[in-house]
Amino acid sequence: MNKKNRGFSLIELIVVIAIMGLLISVLAPVYTRYIAKSQKAMDVETAKSIYDTVILALNDSDAYEGWLENDRLSAGRATVKDPDGKSYEIRPVAWCRGVQYKNYENSYFKVAHDNSKLQKAFVNELLFYLSQEDAMTGKGYHGNTDYMLNFNYNKDSGNGVPECWIIYRRMDNNKAEIWIGRKQGAVAPKYRLYPNTCDEYS
Repeated sequence: MNKKNRGFSLIELIVVIAIMGLLISVLAPVYTRYIAKSQKAMDVETAKSIYDTVILALNDSDAYEGWLENDRLSAGRATVKDPDGKSYEIRPVAWCRGVQYKNYENSYFKVAHDNSKLQKAFVNELLFYLSQEDAMTGKGYHGNTDYMLNFNYNKDSGNGVPECWIIYRRMDNNKAEIWIGRKQGAVAPKYRLYPNTCDEYS
């Protein structure tokens, strides 16, 4: 005589739910770390694109002159360390928001020093190669986020929460570095994304 299928018993359901809960508790941190690593990798790739654009912009003689302008502009300068622990000085040339801020103010790259006409020549060349020409007329600084370079990972990696992209010039070798950092008056670096990506984002 065959018994009718009565489905799962209460005990069996509790066991299944307990097993599912255990699996979720084990896999959730792994998944979260995977997502964070992927987001950081995307941000490093964006930083590389910005770096490549800087190299293109510096082919213009006026832009290159603007690149050298911070020889006499010290605001926002910082002393940082390379992967080997050697200290060197960086000074900002341009920056833009990487996260939503108020009315998306400064969503396009702009000069690090508002009174520098020479840096403006560099930034205009940069904006051209980034297809952000609207910013040359000021339209991009307030409300237009069509070309905003958002961070994918904008959490604290141990050195503070970043809010903007910053293009720095190394004072020892004249080369570009792309950082993310803070804007409180002058810009301040938090994490170097390209080249020589910092350990927190590697």
